[in-house]
Formats: sequence, structure tokens, C-alpha cells
Amino acid sequence: MASSLRVCAAGFGLMLGATVAQAAPTIVVFDAPGAKGETSANTVNDAGDITGYYATKKGLHGFIRSAEGDYTTFDVARKSDTLAYAINGGGAVAGWYTPHATNVPHGFVRQANGKVEKFDAPGAGGRFGTQCFLISDDGSAAGTFGDIGGVLHGFVRAPDGAITVVDAPGAGTGVNQGTYIANIAANGDTTGYYIDENFVDHGFLRKNNGKLVTFDVPGAESTSAQAINIKGVAAGYYTDANEVTHGFVRLAKDKFATFDAPNSGTLAGEGTVGYGINRQGEISGFTVDQGFSYHGFVRSRSGRLKAVDAEGAGTGGNQGTVVQAIAPDTGEVVGFVIDGQGAMHGFFRTP
Repeated sequence: MASSLRVCAAGFGLMLGATVAQAAPTIVVFDAPGAKGETSANTVNDAGDITGYYATKKGLHGFIRSAEGDYTTFDVARKSDTLAYAINGGGAVAGWYTPHATNVPHGFVRQANGKVEKFDAPGAGGRFGTQCFLISDDGSAAGTFGDIGGVLHGFVRAPDGAITVVDAPGAGTGVNQGTYIANIAANGDTTGYYIDENFVDHGFLRKNNGKLVTFDVPGAESTSAQAINIKGVAAGYYTDANEVTHGFVRLAKDKFATFDAPNSGTLAGEGTVGYGINRQGEISGFTVDQGFSYHGFVRSRSGRLKAVDAEGAGTGGNQGTVVQAIAPDTGEVVGFVIDGQGAMHGFFRTP
């Protein structure tokens, strides 16, 4: 949702010294219809459409919430959990579904007209299955799958259904090692991290032509890239020698800026997690404070940091506000709030 400008009188008002006021950010907390204790808002597009999932006694279900507040709920298959994770500018949704009988995930793309395309990455096997988190504006979907040996591999699925497997150089080949794609830009570039044979994480960027580069934040014990924009700027988090987490942005050719958001704890398992980035270079994410509660944040391109705490967020351990995504252009952010009773609610924040 774009910021709005309010100008007094007409054009001549500006010449008379009238001020231009920018609307204050607004946070709206919501629950999907029928939700029982869990609603997660996972992604938002520039139109203000939000996708995510919610829980009922029968399991998990996908939803789309329009900018006007109308809901579309859906299940990809009967007797399955549906987890909707990403929505593109055209309204197509990507995610995965898990049949209750097998508990193995399978990917899906739901087109804006409601048509659902189910798929499995080639070579997928074992309990990890095919987990699709992402979809670009051209309809390319991406995510991660596990093979029969428990090794992880990234994948990109073209709009015509063709799937390319992505393995970063240096990725380990043991159980729970391998390549994890975390984000896809509007132009099809991807980013993520790979887990090496020593279970250390390293970042990577992959262009839509297949060229892949790996990187580490200088001085980091591990590097996890989580987001990329159309300009090739990546963001994420890294851990230091004390296992404290810090945010980073990779500008170009291994030029990095690192940061700690307000409310960041300084003990092992605490700190700042960069999780999203838009075309303007604004970064969204969350922090873990010294009480192990969560606080959202937005970081401007210039480095200015603003905390995001939704009304009703709990203040105890594993409670608070988690920002999961930022819209590509408008700067609207979405995520979830965990209240004092442990219930999860979706939210969005206008810029």
C-alpha cells in the first residue's frame, strides 16, 4: 500500500508555506475466517493482496486476503494441509500441500483464476518432499526438495512446468546438507544458502541465466542469504563467533553492510534476522531480544531502522511480532503476531 500525501488547499497552498504530511504507518492485525489459534501472513504484493495459511481442527488451509479485506480460502487436496507461501503481482500463489496419510510435502502453483498445478521436483524423495516457497512475476516458482538420502537441493520451476535443479558448489552431500533457495526476484534471480559438509551455511546468488556465485559475510561464522531484489541486492543474516545473529545487505561484488536492529539481544541465539528486501533496498525482518521475544523492523536504504511491534503482541519468550515479507515497491510489510496466550495472528503494516 503506497504512502499517501495530503496537501492543503490547492497548488497555491504550497507557495504559501503549507506543509505536506505523510500518513503515519498503520498496523492491522487479522485472523482468517474460521481460524483456530493460527493465522500466518507470509507474502504481500504491490496491490496489497496477502497470502498465507490458517489452522482449523481439520488442519491447515491457504488464504488470499485482498487489499479491501475480502478473503479467498482454499485447499489444494482433500485430507491435506495447504501452506500458501508466496503471491506474485498477477495474483498467482505458490506453496506446498501435505497429505495427512503420508506427511510428505508436494509443491503447487495456484493461478489467479483458481486453477491449481501440483508438482514434485525430479529426484524428490524421503520426508522433506518438495517445498515451494516462492513465485516471481513471470510465474516461475522456486523452493527446496529433499532426495531419498536426505540431501537438500534447490529448484526453479518455469511457467511451462519445466524444473531446473540447483546445487551450489561446495554444498554438502550428507543428510540435512545441501542447497536451500530462500527467495526469487521479479526477474527470476534467486538467492539462498548452502550447507557444507561441516554444517556451515554460506550464501549464494543465482542469475536467471544460471550463473551462480557464492559468498560469505567477512568475519562471519555462517552466512544465510534470505532475500534478493530485481537489482541483484541481497539481504539476510549471519552469525558471529558467539552465535549471535546480525543482519546484512550485499550491495555488489561482495560489498557488504551489516546492522543490528532495535531490540536485538546479544546472547547466543539472539540478534537480528534480515528476511526481505524490496526494489528500493528497504529491508524487513525481525529481532530476538534478551527475553527471546520477537520484534519486527524495517531498514531504509540509507540505514535508518524502525521497530515494528503490533498491538496485542506478547512479551514473553517465543512471543511478539515477526515480519516475514515486504512488498516489491510499496513497502507494505506482513507477518504474524504471537500473543500472550501463544495464539498466532496475521498482520500487515502500511509504509
